Amino acid sequence: MFGPEVHVVVREPEQLCVPVAKNLNVPPPAVLELVQWLDVKCYRVESHQVVNGPIRLTHLNPLFANLPPEFTEFLQAQPTQLCVPVAKNGKFPPHHVYNHVAYSDVLCYNLRGLPLNRDLRLDHLNPVLREMGLPPEFVFVGDAEELCVPVAKEDFFPPTF
Repeated sequence: MFGPEVHVVVREPEQLCVPVAKNLNVPPPAVLELVQWLDVKCYRVESHQVVNGPIRLTHLNPLFANLPPEFTEFLQAQPTQLCVPVAKNGKFPPHHVYNHVAYSDVLCYNLRGLPLNRDLRLDHLNPVLREMGLPPEFVFVGDAEELCVPVAKEDFFPPTF
């Protein structure tokens, strides 16, 4: 559906995405050790790639796993953002975690998905933000607007662990 490679021109940064726990559901320790460091900075991209057709999505997160699979359509054929992992305030993940997080790039596409229509409590997981004492955030999650898929850049694939 996405093809073996996508050529994009990376433009200005648009957002920073940080890991959170939803409704006090903190991941198990082995997962938390990894995801607490998974902050990504998202850049606008331009591309001539074309994605066609519907896609079937199934939620994996335990909070939403009871929802039925959904078929959704892409709103435009080209990717809109490239999100790449970043460290904040010079704090880097431990070496054994860094080797996984460093390859967590995703390419994002606009889509029209089913809304979650849920109120969520979000608690920051990244140690830098926790040390800053940021309070929980309460949000309403409505429409699904993006699908982000993992990518490797410039044939730079993660090593086998």
